[in-house]
Amino acid sequence: MDSSSANMSANMTVMAAAAEGAGRWLPRDFGEIQQLQSSNGAPEKFAAVAYSKVEKTLVTALLETRPKYGILSPGQDMRGADISHRFIIQPIDGIEFFTRGLATFAITIALQEQSAIVAAIVYEPLFDRMYFAERGAGVFVREARLTRRIRVSKRSAGGLIIGADSSLGSTMGTNSSKFFGADSVALSLLAAGAIDGFIGRGRSIFNISAGSFIANEAGAKISTPDADTMVAENGSFQPSLCDIILKSKKEA
Repeated sequence: MDSSSANMSANMTVMAAAAEGAGRWLPRDFGEIQQLQSSNGAPEKFAAVAYSKVEKTLVTALLETRPKYGILSPGQDMRGADISHRFIIQPIDGIEFFTRGLATFAITIALQEQSAIVAAIVYEPLFDRMYFAERGAGVFVREARLTRRIRVSKRSAGGLIIGADSSLGSTMGTNSSKFFGADSVALSLLAAGAIDGFIGRGRSIFNISAGSFIANEAGAKISTPDADTMVAENGSFQPSLCDIILKSKKEA
């Protein structure tokens, strides 16, 4: 099924088309980035141009179909006539990895209504893979032109936590690994049950709005033990990742 799937509302279809259109050039740009890794400063300059191109394409596409909505991105804050709706976009989440020629990056769009996120998309253009969710309507992934519903895992032991240090994994009897990629992708993997927990450092609205909404709609439990940390888990760990982190901070 394509991005006009019956699983998508009108707003979601608009968001999906914008992400796909903006991501059309990124696989080619990514190939160029990989060829430039040995050139001092060249990858950074090329990545900056690609980022700006994606941002401009996203903004243009979204405003063509929803001209009254606002748009918030790292580069601009546009207030629309409809002050109750705005798109929060991250043109390339994981830009540092894109710049290094690492394949884990995504385009993200979240739709905010009043003060709450109500719909979100995380699109990996390199793989033509899209995670999407709308409030109360389930969470889906579309890849190889097939769409399926996804849900967090039920693993309570032996799970995989990414973004965590090794000591946390051994404490819980789980596997843990650093994650080289975009937070939005990690949160989408949690939503799909591919991993069981994620610990993120830093909570940029641009990097987590879409991914955390998708994970939450898929059944994930999301906590913020401190101002710089976000913990997302499948809800089956006892004690929770957040409780263990808080305990370790008190004991430190």
